[in-house]
Amino acid sequence: MGPFDGEWTIPVLQVPAHLTAEETLEAIFSETLSVDVTQYEFFDTLYLNDKSGDRFVGNIFTCSDWSGEIQFDKARYSDAGWVTPGNEPREIQVNESIRVWINGAIMDSCQDIGTRAHSVDSMIREMATSRRALLEAFNDLPVYARYDSESAENLSPVQRLICLADQEYYLFSQFIKLLSGSETIWRPFNENQWRDMRDFSKVVGTRENDLLVLNTLVDIRNKLETLLSDHEETISTVWAVDTTGIPINLIDLLGEFILGEKKIATSFKIFGSQSELTEHTPSAHNRKS
Repeated sequence: MGPFDGEWTIPVLQVPAHLTAEETLEAIFSETLSVDVTQYEFFDTLYLNDKSGDRFVGNIFTCSDWSGEIQFDKARYSDAGWVTPGNEPREIQVNESIRVWINGAIMDSCQDIGTRAHSVDSMIREMATSRRALLEAFNDLPVYARYDSESAENLSPVQRLICLADQEYYLFSQFIKLLSGSETIWRPFNENQWRDMRDFSKVVGTRENDLLVLNTLVDIRNKLETLLSDHEETISTVWAVDTTGIPINLIDLLGEFILGEKKIATSFKIFGSQSELTEHTPSAHNRKS
């Protein structure tokens, strides 16, 4: 008995609060199929509707290797079998959400590799455009404004660039670990911890540091673009999971970083306009009566 009682589905198990999606997947194989999975990866998110219209959200994984002989759990399922997507026997009743997803996912996968490679190439071009706009916005700031901040809680433009460079170095190092398989969990950059560790005494108010900061940004961007180019065929197929167990694609992580960079460039332009307005606004005793 269950929400899909009487329908054919793919092996499914609700994720307990104390397990991750991956641990639940391994439980599906061991408890319901009597095998130990040795190689799998996240593939997609599926939204299922049962007969009553209730909606469920599921993570789909593909498995390419396992040990043992598959045997279905008769306490959970009344029957089981292998089916080629698109060629399901007419006499069986497949859950409609699963049927639509399987047919669409399999057909789309034929074009997936070329699309992913194109997305990596597009991302590299967008990275170059975004970084160029950021540096132009910073260089347009008056020198004195580069070390000013609106409040003690806010970073000055120079400090913001230092933070961005350190964040990109963190992104670069984490990508290397995720691509090598030595790490599978994505832990976001923590700016509050970064602020506690960073010493700004050598950069605040020191104009000579501008060039050093800009060169650091150029250096890490070159390294990140090289990493993407070297792994163009695979980087968009690599997935991590966040600390709550939700799958995240590396290209999506990079897209979020680039979006943040664009927002910084926009803030520089606004800050520059405000600084320029303040500089040209006459004081009260200089105004003509």
